[in-house]
Amino acid sequence: MNGREELAEVLCRDDLYYDTGNHFELSIHDAADAILAAGYRKPRTITTAEELDALPHEALILTEDGGYWESIKRIDGKNWWKEPGSTKVSPSTDLTLPATVLHEGGTK
Repeated sequence: MNGREELAEVLCRDDLYYDTGNHFELSIHDAADAILAAGYRKPRTITTAEELDALPHEALILTEDGGYWESIKRIDGKNWWKEPGSTKVSPSTDLTLPATVLHEGGTK
């Protein structure tokens, strides 16, 4: 089951609907609570090179131009960024922002 199907399943729960007398209405607040309880969180958006450098080792981001990048924590605390499958690295200042954090990374 993919994420869309899981979300649809959450929204089909009987306890999220109330009877108006003529038909059933979805309780928006109960639906929002159910979605959050199912684990949905809005992806984090990065807008500055400083925020990129603050991400831990092996963080994964998607840049505005559609590039996927993985962080490599440098000894000075900043990050190099590498596209999966590539050996070329770029500093945080070279990436196109904003970027969406897909994985927060490790603790190196």
